Amino acid sequence: MNYQPRYNFLIFSFLLGGLIPLGLQVISLASMPNVLAVIGDVLRTLSLSGTLGNVVALSVVGLLALLPIIYQIHRERTGKHISADWLMPVLSIQICFFFFYLVNPTLISHTTGLPTSGIYFYLSLSTLIGTLITYMILRILLNLQHIERTKLLLTFRRLLSFGAALLIFLYTFSAVSALLSEIKIVQEANTYSTSSTIIMLCFLMILNLIPSLLSGLILLWASDMVDVLEGDPFCVESTNLCKQIAVRCSHIAVFSLLISLFSNLLQLVQFKNLHDINISIEFPFMSLLLSVALLVLCRYLQQGKILQDDNESII
Repeated sequence: MNYQPRYNFLIFSFLLGGLIPLGLQVISLASMPNVLAVIGDVLRTLSLSGTLGNVVALSVVGLLALLPIIYQIHRERTGKHISADWLMPVLSIQICFFFFYLVNPTLISHTTGLPTSGIYFYLSLSTLIGTLITYMILRILLNLQHIERTKLLLTFRRLLSFGAALLIFLYTFSAVSALLSEIKIVQEANTYSTSSTIIMLCFLMILNLIPSLLSGLILLWASDMVDVLEGDPFCVESTNLCKQIAVRCSHIAVFSLLISLFSNLLQLVQFKNLHDINISIEFPFMSLLLSVALLVLCRYLQQGKILQDDNESII
């Protein structure tokens, strides 16, 4: 089994999940202008410049709003229409409202009761992205219902591999973002040296992130079980693979529990030197659940192999 390309993909997801929050932090520290506000100012200036500028501004907004409708019509003409395409008109309406308030930010307080700020724009943009992601997921789910039987296991394996990379990216992104927020809070709330606390926060973030990263590895190993299910689950190669994965999963389960325990005990020992305590009573349920589930599956296949050998010996 060639693991290297898939391991590289997981490493890339890990690096991307850590670098994006750092990049956003650098952008914030550099006080870069609000991109959305700049776009709104440009469109508003065009609209107020005269008839031609108004036509150009309306054309740009109208074209962007019509893109989802055009995409839906194209899918209907090519015979690829699915039930989830009803989200395209919803997306068009969201785009219209987004640009309307972007060009007229003073109307936000009158219609929504919210202060005129960039928060509403980011919230609206997040809603747009959420609608688009919802459509993509629904489309994948609907396509899975009509996929050919011969491609089901291959699709399942790809989903597991992609899920492993996505899980690592999300956990890393969340952990690094939370770390940066905690460091900022500690620095603002204390006037004396906080270096020991910051070092401890970084160390704890790494410790608590390890079980999450191992969850991605478990999903990657689970994708290898697809080959076992597709071929002969009781052949020598399959049983050897099951044995290896079972041992790894049992080690990960124990390792995840020990890391959670160690991180909390470490904070208790360093209590007097810290200016922020982040003791967690939660266990790494994701890595435990995945490792135990895959461990049970491997043990089941191993027991099946033993039973098959017994039956053949009797015969």
